Amino acid sequence: MRLFVAVDPTDEIRAQIGKLVESIKKPGDGIKWVKENDLHLTLKFLGEVKDQDLDKVIREVEAAAEGRESFKVTFKGLGKFPHVIWIGLKEGEKELKEIAEKLGTEEFSAHLTIGRVKKGGIRIEEFKEIELGEMRAEKIKLIKSTLTPRGPIYEIIKEVNLCRTKS
Repeated sequence: MRLFVAVDPTDEIRAQIGKLVESIKKPGDGIKWVKENDLHLTLKFLGEVKDQDLDKVIREVEAAAEGRESFKVTFKGLGKFPHVIWIGLKEGEKELKEIAEKLGTEEFSAHLTIGRVKKGGIRIEEFKEIELGEMRAEKIKLIKSTLTPRGPIYEIIKEVNLCRTKS
């Protein structure tokens, strides 16, 4: 099974990002936009994992969350890599990086992918400072991804709660 570990944005954040995407996408822009419900902050892409290794992976995810408090994540700014359009973070990057490193991610760049550029692209300069809301990251999830012609289908295999802070 194809697996990854992620933090999901709240419904409010998804809606804000969905509004932004609707305002900038254009027919024939050459971008495959991520569906609102499929948005997530990937901490580690595991790829194909054998069924017999699933318990070990779950233990690794639990260990990465152990003793870690929930934390604030603030989404700000649009950016792009050569073939990816993403939302950046103003707060929460340090904590996400620490969890990703505990999961064994060697090079981590905290971002939320909103589109994959197939051909062409868009200008994002006017959105570099856009603020898209904040949330508390309260759990990390182990997610199974099944690829289909209509896009990926995600299934949560395990949710691991982060400790609640007093604030």
